[in-house]
This record gives sequence, structure tokens and C-alpha cells, in this order.
Amino acid sequence: LAHSVLGELLLFRRLVKDQLPPIAGSKGFTLRTLRVTWHVPTILAWGFGAILLSFSLLSFADNNLEFVKKAMAVSFLISSLIVLFGTKGKHPAWIVLLAIAVLTWLGFML
Repeated sequence: LAHSVLGELLLFRRLVKDQLPPIAGSKGFTLRTLRVTWHVPTILAWGFGAILLSFSLLSFADNNLEFVKKAMAVSFLISSLIVLFGTKGKHPAWIVLLAIAVLTWLGFML
């Protein structure tokens, strides 16, 4: 959480769009892409942090694997949505992250 909040306050608030190089012909797209790539690791860290927390709790011992499956799939799904909406669908990473989420979910269902 600190990574996202501090990034917004200390980095993105101070970035001047006009000083960024254009990606795909747009400086706004550059800023949105930077913002998205900053927040995706935060979401993934939350998911993996939840997995590690579940492993530390003895009462979760029997359900850990099921929780891990869901946490991984949901983390990648949320990351996909952040990229999709954050870049207005222009950056293709959302497709890859969505595919990972779906394949993770399906792979663990078998």
C-alpha cells in the first residue's frame, strides 16, 4: 500500500506530462503506462503477501493450496484490469495478465 500511495504522492504528482517522451504518439499514454506499471507490482505483492500469511496460519494448513490458487488468479485478474483501464486498453499487457489469470484458474481446477 505504501508503494502505491507514496508513488502517487512523491512521483506521479511531480511528473510533468510535457517532459515525458511520447509512447504511441501520446505523452498522456506515457504517463498512464508509467502509472500502471508502478501499481501492478503492488497488486501482485498483496496477492503473494496474502499467500505467505495463509501459510503462516496453522488453521489454514488444509486449505492453503486452494487459497494459493485463488490468490494467484485474482492478483493477476486485478492487475489485468488495472492495465486495461489505466491505459484505456492501449497497452497489450492486460491481455497477457488476463490470460495468466484465466489459465491459473483453469489449471488449478483440473
